[in-house]
Amino acid sequence: MYQNYLLNNPPRILERRDLPFPGETVIAIGNFDGVHIGHHTLLKRLAEEGKARNATPLVFTFTENPKVLYFGAKYLCGDAERLEALSDAGVEAVFRGEYAYLHDFSCEEFVRDFLVEKLHCVCAVVGSDFRFGKGRMGDPNTMKALMEAHGGSCVILPAVEREGKKVSSTYIRRLLGEGKLPLVEELLGRPYSVILPVREGRRLGRTIGCPTINQIPEEDRMLPRFGAYLSKVEFMKDGEKVCFHGVTNVGIKPTVSSESKPVFETHLLDFDGDLYGVTVKVTLLHFLRKERCFNTVEDLKHQIEEDIKAVRKELEA
Repeated sequence: MYQNYLLNNPPRILERRDLPFPGETVIAIGNFDGVHIGHHTLLKRLAEEGKARNATPLVFTFTENPKVLYFGAKYLCGDAERLEALSDAGVEAVFRGEYAYLHDFSCEEFVRDFLVEKLHCVCAVVGSDFRFGKGRMGDPNTMKALMEAHGGSCVILPAVEREGKKVSSTYIRRLLGEGKLPLVEELLGRPYSVILPVREGRRLGRTIGCPTINQIPEEDRMLPRFGAYLSKVEFMKDGEKVCFHGVTNVGIKPTVSSESKPVFETHLLDFDGDLYGVTVKVTLLHFLRKERCFNTVEDLKHQIEEDIKAVRKELEA
């Protein structure tokens, strides 16, 4: 009856075993963590160049983000959220390169052996702060010179700024942790969301009249400020997307379990069904209150009821 949330027109995912690519490509290169409005500028130009050249608009990214791999940073979004955002931007294919394999390539080797020979790239689209090649020795001008030497071209775009600050995944991670959801939404170009399977919980919500679904985020994902949010929940029913509003608590549920791993726990308004094992998209729309530890389960139940009332009032406004 209920099925996993599906992406609209997901891009084709490519790995080394899928190369060489059958046809010419225009390529945007980067980690694209969050696919924020700075990335949107690159992707818009990517789509334009692809259409003008009758070439496939392709994103070149890595299986691991070096900042996560080496410096302990957190991912702003998971693979599903990133693919959905790339698809919405018109990306038709995504090549996922292994960072461990590619990071020792010289600039010349990367362009000649990978972009041109394997991916048949005729135009690269990069940001002004782009770096590549062993030791990050290459910059946009290096890319432009090498692409032109191999009969292609390179488009270099300036960084996008808001109120004097460069829009970056690092900046948005900080805002997310501070609970500044409206600014996060503005810089992402869409509300913050997670696409995760529903896991078995303690079923306490059912016993107090507020059944919930539980989703466990990846350990390397940057999470929003712990607390309760007005949310939108989407999944598939009989092959069609359905949507419910809900109250989502992000945190460790200190009143009932003090779990070591954070959980997205959502009560769906006006929904009666079983979503265990189903992949669901939860979008956070508005922060309601910070996470609290209540003295009793009855106090927790009362607060959840107040949260639901607040959400219904907000939706009716």
